[in-house]
Amino acid sequence: MKKAILGAVCGVLALTSVVSAGTKVDNIVNLGGGTPGTASAKMYLPINDDFKFVGGISSDVYTKNTPSSTLILLGVNADLPVLGNSDIYTEAKFGSVNEFQTIGLSKKWVSKLTDKISVGVQMKVLEVGINGTNKVAILPSITPVIGFSFEVL
Repeated sequence: MKKAILGAVCGVLALTSVVSAGTKVDNIVNLGGGTPGTASAKMYLPINDDFKFVGGISSDVYTKNTPSSTLILLGVNADLPVLGNSDIYTEAKFGSVNEFQTIGLSKKWVSKLTDKISVGVQMKVLEVGINGTNKVAILPSITPVIGFSFEVL
Protein backbone atom coordinates (compact mmCIF):
# COMPACT_ATOMS: atom_id res chain seq x y z
CA MET A 1 0.00 0.00 0.00
CA LYS A 2 2.82 2.41 0.87
CA LYS A 3 4.48 1.70 -2.49
CA ALA A 4 1.24 2.51 -4.33
CA ILE A 5 0.83 5.78 -2.42
CA LEU A 6 4.47 6.71 -3.03
CA GLY A 7 4.06 5.88 -6.73
CA ALA A 8 0.95 8.08 -6.98
CA VAL A 9 2.74 11.02 -5.32
CA CYS A 10 5.76 10.59 -7.63
CA GLY A 11 3.42 10.53 -10.64
CA VAL A 12 1.78 13.79 -9.58
CA LEU A 13 5.16 15.43 -9.08
CA ALA A 14 6.35 14.21 -12.49
CA LEU A 15 3.24 15.56 -14.23
CA THR A 16 3.43 18.95 -12.54
CA SER A 17 7.12 19.32 -13.34
CA VAL A 18 6.46 18.87 -17.08
CA VAL A 19 3.92 21.68 -17.27
CA SER A 20 5.45 24.22 -19.63
CA ALA A 21 4.97 27.97 -19.84
CA GLY A 22 1.71 28.99 -21.46
CA THR A 23 -0.15 25.87 -20.32
CA LYS A 24 -3.77 26.61 -19.39
CA VAL A 25 -4.75 25.09 -16.03
CA ASP A 26 -8.46 24.75 -15.19
CA ASN A 27 -9.78 24.50 -11.62
CA ILE A 28 -13.20 23.59 -10.25
CA VAL A 29 -14.19 24.40 -6.65
CA ASN A 30 -17.37 23.30 -4.86
CA LEU A 31 -19.41 26.40 -3.99
CA GLY A 32 -20.49 24.95 -0.65
CA GLY A 33 -16.95 23.95 0.29
CA GLY A 34 -15.90 20.37 0.70
CA THR A 35 -18.00 17.73 2.36
CA PRO A 36 -16.11 15.31 4.61
CA GLY A 37 -14.63 12.45 2.60
CA THR A 38 -14.57 14.25 -0.78
CA ALA A 39 -12.05 16.52 -2.47
CA SER A 40 -13.16 20.16 -2.25
CA ALA A 41 -11.45 21.20 -5.50
CA LYS A 42 -10.10 19.68 -8.73
CA MET A 43 -7.25 20.87 -10.92
CA TYR A 44 -7.03 19.90 -14.61
CA LEU A 45 -3.59 19.76 -16.27
CA PRO A 46 -3.47 18.96 -20.02
CA ILE A 47 -1.56 15.77 -20.89
CA ASN A 48 -2.25 15.90 -24.64
CA ASP A 49 -5.12 16.99 -26.91
CA ASP A 50 -7.48 14.24 -25.69
CA PHE A 51 -6.67 13.81 -21.99
CA LYS A 52 -6.22 15.95 -18.89
CA PHE A 53 -4.74 14.92 -15.55
CA VAL A 54 -7.20 15.51 -12.69
CA GLY A 55 -5.86 16.14 -9.20
CA GLY A 56 -7.50 17.28 -6.00
CA ILE A 57 -6.82 17.56 -2.31
CA SER A 58 -8.87 18.14 0.80
CA SER A 59 -8.11 18.03 4.49
CA ASP A 60 -10.35 17.41 7.50
CA VAL A 61 -9.17 19.05 10.70
CA TYR A 62 -10.73 17.76 13.89
CA THR A 63 -10.42 18.34 17.62
CA LYS A 64 -7.40 17.11 19.56
CA ASN A 65 -9.20 13.83 20.38
CA THR A 66 -9.76 12.97 16.71
CA PRO A 67 -6.89 12.73 14.20
CA SER A 68 -6.80 14.88 11.08
CA SER A 69 -6.85 13.31 7.63
CA THR A 70 -6.07 14.31 4.06
CA LEU A 71 -7.85 13.11 0.95
CA ILE A 72 -6.10 13.05 -2.45
CA LEU A 73 -7.96 12.63 -5.73
CA LEU A 74 -6.08 11.41 -8.83
CA GLY A 75 -7.58 10.70 -12.22
CA VAL A 76 -7.97 11.53 -15.87
CA ASN A 77 -10.44 13.65 -17.83
CA ALA A 78 -11.40 12.23 -21.23
CA ASP A 79 -14.25 11.99 -23.72
CA LEU A 80 -16.35 8.89 -22.98
CA PRO A 81 -18.79 7.39 -25.51
CA VAL A 82 -22.11 8.12 -23.76
CA LEU A 83 -21.26 10.86 -21.23
CA GLY A 84 -18.85 12.97 -23.26
CA ASN A 85 -16.15 14.88 -21.36
CA SER A 86 -15.98 13.18 -17.91
CA ASP A 87 -13.59 12.50 -15.02
CA ILE A 88 -12.48 9.00 -14.00
CA TYR A 89 -10.75 9.15 -10.63
CA THR A 90 -9.70 7.39 -7.47
CA GLU A 91 -9.61 8.90 -3.98
CA ALA A 92 -7.11 7.96 -1.28
CA LYS A 93 -7.31 8.98 2.37
CA PHE A 94 -4.24 9.54 4.53
CA GLY A 95 -4.32 9.96 8.30
CA SER A 96 -4.66 7.42 11.09
CA VAL A 97 -5.54 4.88 8.35
CA ASN A 98 -4.06 5.11 4.84
CA GLU A 99 -6.33 3.59 2.21
CA PHE A 100 -7.78 3.99 -1.25
CA GLN A 101 -11.47 4.72 -0.71
CA THR A 102 -13.33 4.98 -4.00
CA ILE A 103 -13.16 4.79 -7.76
CA GLY A 104 -15.54 7.23 -9.38
CA LEU A 105 -16.92 8.79 -12.51
CA SER A 106 -18.15 12.39 -12.61
CA LYS A 107 -19.38 14.89 -15.18
CA LYS A 108 -19.51 18.68 -15.05
CA TRP A 109 -21.49 21.27 -16.95
CA VAL A 110 -20.18 24.83 -16.76
CA SER A 111 -21.00 28.12 -18.48
CA LYS A 112 -18.41 30.84 -18.91
CA LEU A 113 -19.03 34.17 -17.16
CA THR A 114 -15.76 35.63 -18.43
CA ASP A 115 -12.81 34.12 -20.29
CA LYS A 116 -11.34 32.93 -16.96
CA ILE A 117 -14.37 32.34 -14.67
CA SER A 118 -17.24 29.88 -15.09
CA VAL A 119 -20.13 28.52 -13.00
CA GLY A 120 -22.11 25.31 -13.24
CA VAL A 121 -22.81 21.95 -11.62
CA GLN A 122 -20.81 18.79 -11.13
CA MET A 123 -22.54 15.43 -10.86
CA LYS A 124 -21.01 12.25 -9.54
CA VAL A 125 -22.35 9.61 -11.91
CA LEU A 126 -20.93 6.50 -10.23
CA GLU A 127 -18.90 5.84 -7.11
CA VAL A 128 -17.58 2.40 -6.10
CA GLY A 129 -16.11 1.76 -2.64
CA ILE A 130 -12.84 -0.16 -2.79
CA ASN A 131 -11.88 -0.07 0.88
CA GLY A 132 -13.90 -3.12 1.87
CA THR A 133 -17.27 -1.33 2.16
CA ASN A 134 -18.75 -2.98 -0.97
CA LYS A 135 -20.62 0.26 -1.69
CA VAL A 136 -21.85 1.25 -5.15
CA ALA A 137 -23.61 4.60 -5.50
CA ILE A 138 -25.32 5.72 -8.70
CA LEU A 139 -25.83 9.50 -9.00
CA PRO A 140 -24.81 10.12 -5.36
CA SER A 141 -24.52 13.93 -5.60
CA ILE A 142 -24.96 17.07 -7.67
CA THR A 143 -22.90 20.05 -6.50
CA PRO A 144 -22.81 23.68 -7.67
CA VAL A 145 -19.27 24.64 -8.71
CA ILE A 146 -17.28 27.68 -9.72
CA GLY A 147 -14.35 27.35 -12.08
CA PHE A 148 -11.38 29.49 -12.91
CA SER A 149 -8.51 29.21 -15.38
CA PHE A 150 -4.98 30.54 -15.40
CA GLU A 151 -1.90 30.15 -17.56
CA VAL A 152 1.42 28.96 -16.16
CA LEU A 153 4.03 31.68 -16.60
